[in-house]
Amino acid sequence: MIFASGILSKRITLALDPSIDPKGEGYIGSMTRMLLSGAQFIGQGNLPDYLQGASVSRILLGISSDLLITYIIHRFGWLAFIIIAALFTVFITRAIILCLRQKSVLALLVSTAVTLTFIIQAVLYIAANLGFQLFAPLSLPFVSLGSSYLLINMCLVGILLSVFRTGHFIRDKKTSLKAETSSFIKFEDGKLIIDFNIH
Repeated sequence: MIFASGILSKRITLALDPSIDPKGEGYIGSMTRMLLSGAQFIGQGNLPDYLQGASVSRILLGISSDLLITYIIHRFGWLAFIIIAALFTVFITRAIILCLRQKSVLALLVSTAVTLTFIIQAVLYIAANLGFQLFAPLSLPFVSLGSSYLLINMCLVGILLSVFRTGHFIRDKKTSLKAETSSFIKFEDGKLIIDFNIH
């Protein structure tokens, strides 16, 4: 239904070029790109002439939570964004390395799921803050405001640290498939024997 109605194609078009509807659905994307276009490498960014004297919080509602990266870039410069992105890259890279070192399948799956959750949150949030608003921004882990997002992310970090703390000691038992198959189904003296190993 979404593909047939053209909603998805319209959202993709607006995400790529919000100037198509700058006073409607593309308003946030247009204003975000306008703020970023006047940003400096270090320091306060410039506003266009027609917005001189206006506060950034009036131009974009929710800039302190949903568009925090946009505000940081406009207020402090692109260097602040580069530092935040570098810290997240280090965190995600380290988490992926520790995920691959897990010796248990359960530990690998849980740690990978939590790490992918952080990656998806960060990618969608940063893309929305750079003016590509295909989806509403979720939350930037450890940076965004919001009680529910912060609580969920802290719980996920707790699970991730618990897996990393015990993942090196717990390993799966190595079993042979042939041994399991031969012990489960046997054919002896013309009889088919199925053993469920219930003792």
